[in-house]
Amino acid sequence: MPAIKILVVEDDLLIAEEICNALHKAGYEVSAVADTCSGALEAAKKEAPDLVFMDIKISGEADGIETAEKLKQLGDFPIIFLTNLHDKPTLQRAMRVNPANYLAKPFSSQQLLVSIQHALFNFSENRTASIQAATLPVNEIIALPDVVFIRDKAGNFRKQEIAEILYIEADRAYCTIYTTKDTYVQTSSMAHIREKMKHPHLIQVSRSHMVNMNKIDGIKGNMLLIRDMEIKIGGQFRDAFLQRLNLVR
Repeated sequence: MPAIKILVVEDDLLIAEEICNALHKAGYEVSAVADTCSGALEAAKKEAPDLVFMDIKISGEADGIETAEKLKQLGDFPIIFLTNLHDKPTLQRAMRVNPANYLAKPFSSQQLLVSIQHALFNFSENRTASIQAATLPVNEIIALPDVVFIRDKAGNFRKQEIAEILYIEADRAYCTIYTTKDTYVQTSSMAHIREKMKHPHLIQVSRSHMVNMNKIDGIKGNMLLIRDMEIKIGGQFRDAFLQRLNLVR
């Protein structure tokens, strides 16, 4: 599963290095490090990040808030503001950018990692007005177009392309997500998974199975073939499923 790509915009080299080290240790990918507005824009154009750490007080032609506004024009991704400023006018300017989170300097590695989890959650739920104090559930799925972020056993969110999901299997209070490379067990019901992972390629074919339409290798009677797995099509789901297929009879 591809790691979440994070752009770090910070003009203090020591702080930037500390951030990068903490991210690498936690399994995140640093897509680039920039210390100016122009550098951040160039990096984002070269490789779109999944999340941005943005120091408000960077040097150069524009501060972090102006840089964030320009980055928002390139793509819609969560931004975490890094700051040791507490004056009201600056914070009011920052709020207009709708950041997904704030992180006050100085901060620990643990605070840094928690801020990422909160930012992804706030961003996906459009809760950018305030920072959530509560801890997220152990297993949580955050959905964006064509991508979901799944919390792994270590408590970190991992980016998963919808295109790489094979099928999802429910067993009472648990759901297992099978992908081309990984398997994830979530303490969630099928109804919760279906709500969180709405996508035209994912369709429920039985009470206990959702499949990726693009990963179906064949159909044998009432059974779907996905790699070496056979999944039975439930009676109440059969008509809706067949309507989605392009069958040549």
